[in-house]
Amino acid sequence: MILDLKRIFSGLDSENTFSGVLDLAKVEMDGNYPFVSPVALSGRVTGRSGIFSLEYEARFLFRTVCSRCMEEFEEENSFPFRHELLAGEAETPNNAYLMVQEEALDLDEVAYTDILLEMPTKQLCGPECLGLCSRCGKNLNDGPCGCKREVDPRLEKLRELL
Repeated sequence: MILDLKRIFSGLDSENTFSGVLDLAKVEMDGNYPFVSPVALSGRVTGRSGIFSLEYEARFLFRTVCSRCMEEFEEENSFPFRHELLAGEAETPNNAYLMVQEEALDLDEVAYTDILLEMPTKQLCGPECLGLCSRCGKNLNDGPCGCKREVDPRLEKLRELL
């Protein structure tokens, strides 16, 4: 989706709202294609007193494998993003701004980068996930495994205190 920002940069409009979709179905992550649904993008570009801002939200359904219990799960994600925009060809030394050339912004490219950078490195099916038993490999979310828990002999003195 290309955003035409001529009217914002020229001062004719102070706000431009938009909505659209971004298809990430062919994006591979760890050997899987986790984007179950197209990414719904909605937001606005504002310009006041020469300061231009892009604010948008990305919503999508994501299917992946839990890093602890190895079970597949789906979750709906919603990420808000905000960028300051600069018109022209100049480079900024600290990348604090998005450079908009020819008064048009490729929102697909910006959203693709934002989403991939926002995704957590470890996916969990829930914050309370217990994972797998390190001995037998049973999913501990389904109940205890029956393996005898051994205490590291170096910590045996701490057990006596309790």
